[in-house]
Amino acid sequence: MRIRASHLALTVSTVFVAIGLALPWMFYGYSLSFVEGRPTIPAVRAESADVRQVWAIREGSLKPEDLAAISPYWFYKWSWCALKLRGCGRDSAYRNVSAMASFVAIWYLRDGHFKGKGMAWWHVAHASLTIWIQRHMTPQELVTSYVETQHRITSRSSGRASPAADRDRFCDMYCIESEPVGAGRPGR
Repeated sequence: MRIRASHLALTVSTVFVAIGLALPWMFYGYSLSFVEGRPTIPAVRAESADVRQVWAIREGSLKPEDLAAISPYWFYKWSWCALKLRGCGRDSAYRNVSAMASFVAIWYLRDGHFKGKGMAWWHVAHASLTIWIQRHMTPQELVTSYVETQHRITSRSSGRASPAADRDRFCDMYCIESEPVGAGRPGR
């Protein structure tokens, strides 16, 4: 009888561990099902110097080499910090989340690619898409995609009719030495 009880305990423990390991990946896949398509990888990429400069300005503690070092298990860390189950600093739950990947994900969803219902699923899809972007783009691709998204938003939302005025506004925010950062390099 004792052997059966220990065997049962081992089986139950194994099942709980397996569920704990599989649940974030299943949740990640399910929440990505609310996103129509995925952001495209830019064909033309920013230059290395531009990538380093934009990265230094836009990312806090995340290093370029750690970009893809995120997985759906991040949801556990975020939950523990959100529920105050462990001592988390102000930014520790977001330390390995890219601000640029989050920005690209938000605007991708806002452009009509979210097909779920409700804001709770929108936020979950945003977190999952951010993880997907980090896992599938290089730092160079991410910076280029971020700058292209910024430029597209600036052009669309500035309220100005002139593309030259949009480029000036964009350059005021993101240009290095009077040249825009990233691919395309529109002139002033």
